[in-house]
Amino acid sequence: MGKQTILVVDDEPHIVNLIRLTLQDEFIIEVANSGNEALLKASELQPALITMDIMMPGMSGFEVVEELKKYKDTKDIPVLFLSAKDKLADMYEGLDLGADDYMTKPFEPAELKTRVSKILE
Repeated sequence: MGKQTILVVDDEPHIVNLIRLTLQDEFIIEVANSGNEALLKASELQPALITMDIMMPGMSGFEVVEELKKYKDTKDIPVLFLSAKDKLADMYEGLDLGADDYMTKPFEPAELKTRVSKILE
């Protein structure tokens, strides 16, 4: 079986690069820099998993997940929020919206790999 695709949704290039470096040996990494781009790419690519920032210009990660969960072709794609928002209320909101996990930035690459693997098991 070929490599699975992960869609990285983040507007910060250094975070995108760190996620790419962490996961590129095991996955194909696709990137969306905005919520609207994420919705288009999620539908088109049908990734195995989406890592989602929350604070982005325009549409927030929370709003993107709400939209993804409305449609048959994207509602079952696992989402891992990866955000600088570190309040418990933010984590609960993300999980209540249907995310599979929530990590805060800065993150440990080994922890990201482990959590991604657990979600995809």
